[in-house]
Formats: sequence, structure tokens, C-alpha cells
Amino acid sequence: MGKKHKRIKRETLISYLMIAPEMILMLIFIFIPIVYAFSIISLIFATFLSSHIIQMLNQNTLMLFHIGLSLFTYAVCFIATLYVIQLVWLDRNLKKRKIQFSPAIPPLMAVERHFFCLFAMGEALLTLTLISGTYHVLQAVTPENLHKAIFSFLAWISFGIACFGHWRLGWRGKRMIIYAISGIILLTIGYFGSRLI
Repeated sequence: MGKKHKRIKRETLISYLMIAPEMILMLIFIFIPIVYAFSIISLIFATFLSSHIIQMLNQNTLMLFHIGLSLFTYAVCFIATLYVIQLVWLDRNLKKRKIQFSPAIPPLMAVERHFFCLFAMGEALLTLTLISGTYHVLQAVTPENLHKAIFSFLAWISFGIACFGHWRLGWRGKRMIIYAISGIILLTIGYFGSRLI
């Protein structure tokens, strides 16, 4: 019995060692688009912001943290939306039988799994962003800050309903697509639409 137990432990260890690189690659493929999106946003800000604003952010670390968290949250939510668009495209083409099986096209279930993972992560990050943003809204109540807070909160509700619906009610497909796209539209209006006011 002892030899059999050792053999099972050794086989289990070998299995874990074989699976570990694949799990690491899967995590890298999830986070690389997020890092790229955050880098692009960072470069755009560095290019177009004046040195006065950068100096002000240097002195106020809480505001810098909030802005960084907001940008990261937006990038995660936007990438989740790109996954949902890819999910719609794959689903429609598979139903119409217009797609040829190819190793370049990801499996539908893998795309859906990545979408739900990023969607839940985006909801959690948006929650943290709203918590950190509450302090700044209370410090300076301006129409721009209220606009951002209201639309971000509406996006949070939209994402929250979708996450709850998927988790408890098993929602998939069109409902999730509608909530994901409406949530990112609300978030975009909240983050960038305040420039129009």
C-alpha cells in the first residue's frame, strides 16, 4: 500500500508540473491585453497632459491612485466588451456555418470563460474605483464630478445585475451582451463625456 501511495503522489506531482506552464500561459494571455491597454492610455496622457497637471498629481497621491485605478478599471471593462463582441461574432458565424475550423479561431467556450472572468474582475475593480472616488466627490462637488459619479454608478449597477444574473440565474447570451455593452457605454459617458459638460 505504501508503494502505491508514493506512486500516486509522484504521478500527481508530475501532473501538476505538466499543467503549471499552461496555467501560467493562460494567465499571461488574460493580462497582456490589459497591460497593453493601460500602457496606451498612459502614453496618451503623458503626451497630451500639461506638466502642471502632472505636477499636481505628483503631490496628491490619493488622486493619482484613483485615476490609475479608474484607467485600469476602464481598460478591463473595455477588454471584456471586446470579448463579448468576439463572442457574438463567433456565435453568429457558427450558427450560420460560415466559419471554417481553424487553430487561429478560439473555442467559443474559452472566449466566454475569459469574458466572464474579465467581466467579474471589471465589476470588482469598478467597486473599488467608486469607493476611492467617493472621497474625491465629497471634497469637490462639481458638475463634472457628479456626472462621472452618476454614470459610473449606473455602469456599476448594470455590471452588477449582469454578474448576479450570470452567477445565480445562469444568464448567458443576449442578456449578458446587452448588459456588458450598456455598462461600457455608461462608463465611457461617465469617464469621457464629462468633457462635453
